[in-house]
Amino acid sequence: MKLKLHWYPEVVQRGTDPNVGAQMHQLTSAALISHDIYCEERYTSADGSVIAFLRNALGRMPGEELWVCNLRKGEVAAVNASLTGYPTSNLFNDALYFTGTGTASDQVLMRLDLKTFELDEVFDMRKCPDTRYPVGSISPDERYYIRNFRVNTQVWGLFRVDLRRGTWEVFHEHEDTCNPHPQFEPGKGEDILVQLNCGCVIDEEDNIITLVGEEGAKLYVIDKDGGNPRMLPVGKPHTPGVTGHECWVGDTGKVILTTGGGEIHLAAPGDEQSRLLWKGLPFMHISASVDGRYFLADDISNGRLYIGNIATGRLLPICDSGATCTSAQHSHPHAYMTPDNRFVIFNSDRTGLGQLWGAEIPAGLLEALDLPMQ
Repeated sequence: MKLKLHWYPEVVQRGTDPNVGAQMHQLTSAALISHDIYCEERYTSADGSVIAFLRNALGRMPGEELWVCNLRKGEVAAVNASLTGYPTSNLFNDALYFTGTGTASDQVLMRLDLKTFELDEVFDMRKCPDTRYPVGSISPDERYYIRNFRVNTQVWGLFRVDLRRGTWEVFHEHEDTCNPHPQFEPGKGEDILVQLNCGCVIDEEDNIITLVGEEGAKLYVIDKDGGNPRMLPVGKPHTPGVTGHECWVGDTGKVILTTGGGEIHLAAPGDEQSRLLWKGLPFMHISASVDGRYFLADDISNGRLYIGNIATGRLLPICDSGATCTSAQHSHPHAYMTPDNRFVIFNSDRTGLGQLWGAEIPAGLLEALDLPMQ
């Protein structure tokens, strides 16, 4: 069905950031906590004009609502009243998938078209296992939706919903994938990136992940059917432990990630070693542009956002986010670039309340980053 949205003006112009002259836009201003959704992917229409975000009074699950913002009109609108977990996007089209309130249940997988605002109920998720920390991914052809769940005390797994057949199945298990952040490779969709938290333990009372192993986090890929596991050359002994922030770089088949010590690395399945892109600042969260040319990273010590060119290694600060980078997710920048490479979308609690912001990339900045290092 096509949604009839009620739009409200919330976007406020906030002047120019002194780093490179980026125009700053506060995209949300209501007295609620708004944030740009966790995980290293973009949540926008393919042309970058509409973005999705979450909001409620607490800024955390359960009970968050899905909203959208039209960047060109400066307006926001509510889409769904209650979500379970985080939405996932298709990198090269307008589809956003999320589990929320449907006609018969609050556990319905839905597909929202961020261009037309068509909303379709595609699967009853009550058939599937309960998910402790619901982070999903959709295959590029939109046939498969995958998500994590707990098998037993110390074994975790991934289940797969076949949207074409209307079925689901468990297709991968591992004892150290308590926080897997599964991500379909967005080009061909033949591989799935999985985070391996070596020695992870969950406190049954507090439901908290604790890393007790010395190796920290690593990364591996499996094929779309759950087999053929291949470790990436990141994490010990190759690099410092992975921070848990990583993503595919467009359709290049490569993965960009941050490690302890603030290093940014690039690696692909089959590589003997990763490529060190940058070292020297306490980088944490990472994302890549849809065209695979640029990356965004935050200095977790002060919230400053940096934009870099993956090929040349050039890096510049795009803006100071004003995010406090405390334990609350909405105080982390979680920056990503819109597909048109025009805006950097990020979180900031500089006003005292978590809100969604956009920094407009100045003309000529990306071209400067394209120049080879001397």
